[in-house]
Order: sequence, then C-alpha cells, then structure tokens
Amino acid sequence: MASQQKRRALALVDHLLTEDAAHLRTVDEVDKWLLELVRPDQFTDGDPDNVLTHLHRSFENLCAVLAEHGTPDAGSLPLFQFHARLGWLQKKLERENAT
Repeated sequence: MASQQKRRALALVDHLLTEDAAHLRTVDEVDKWLLELVRPDQFTDGDPDNVLTHLHRSFENLCAVLAEHGTPDAGSLPLFQFHARLGWLQKKLERENAT
C-alpha cells in the first residue's frame, strides 16, 4: 500500500510539474486500486442477504408499525421525534402486554 501511495504522490507531483495527463491516469489507477482494498464486504447491491438491505427493510417495517399506531409519516420525522414516538410505542405495548 505504501508503494502505491508513493506512486500516486509522485504521479501527482509530475502532473503538477509537467501538466501531462498521463500522470493523472496513474493517479486514477492507484485510486481505483486503493478503493478495491477498502470495499466493504456487503454494500447495497439489491442482494436480499445484504446487511444494508436488512437494515432498510427493518426501518420500513418499524415505520409501518408506527403508522399503525398513529404516526403516518414516521420516516420523515426528525431523529429526536422518531425516537420519542418509538419510546412511547414501546411503553404502550408493555402496558398492553402487562394486563
């Protein structure tokens, strides 16, 4: 990784000195290589087993539950109000289950 970063830095300096576009291609090559190194194991790609897909689905399900209990646009609430409504619903369900 260090040699690739050095290669990128030298190409960038060479481009600044010569304004030759070939050096920018080297910078792009190294950038793509570095991005491949840090690619997450799972990202949003439509795969149903994807972590982000599960999170989005869970959020949508939670918004649907909140809508059933009187909060129709839960997904558009500010974060504090969303958590307040969620806390209210949890307490309501606990009271209902206790009786």
